[in-house]
Amino acid sequence: MIRGVSVRCALLSVILLAAGPAGHGASQGPGGAKIKAGGKSTMIAWGPERDGLRCAVLTPSGLSEFRAAEPVRVVFITKNFGDKPASVAAEGPMLHVYRVSVVGPDNQPAATTSYANALEPFAGSFTTAALAPGAEQRTSLLLSRIYDMTREGDYRVSFVRLVYPETGDPRPVSSNLLTIKVVGPSEEKAPN
Repeated sequence: MIRGVSVRCALLSVILLAAGPAGHGASQGPGGAKIKAGGKSTMIAWGPERDGLRCAVLTPSGLSEFRAAEPVRVVFITKNFGDKPASVAAEGPMLHVYRVSVVGPDNQPAATTSYANALEPFAGSFTTAALAPGAEQRTSLLLSRIYDMTREGDYRVSFVRLVYPETGDPRPVSSNLLTIKVVGPSEEKAPN
């Protein structure tokens, strides 16, 4: 089932890099799953289940520590653990399909970058699509392109994805909370 819904939101989908289905050689379980990340198996920490869906955010490398100004990429996973299809937002501006929260070292929402601020507001639409039982969607986002993650300290990252029941209002499905530690600036060597 696909249906269009009009929304007004920022055009931040330019930074969307569809990771597509992954999970090659991953073992699945109801409370978590292992994935290959950076050559090693990493356990997925899922958020709470809602209407059969669970969401998770992780780094593709499995690392949780980055140097200031180093690119920080995350992967958003949505999986249907239920026994019937679930309708989710499928295409549209990235930060509408995934409602991202990044809380900085000062316990305040992280500032958006000048890149994100320069994007024009976008009046558009998104579609919903059925996610079959056992199926998952993965999307990669260059998080540090949208949020300022140059200050040292812990950044707490999570997202919410909406599930659209046949009747009634959309309901949120929350991911786990991923903590990313940003340490001092990268060590640059002066040319000889």
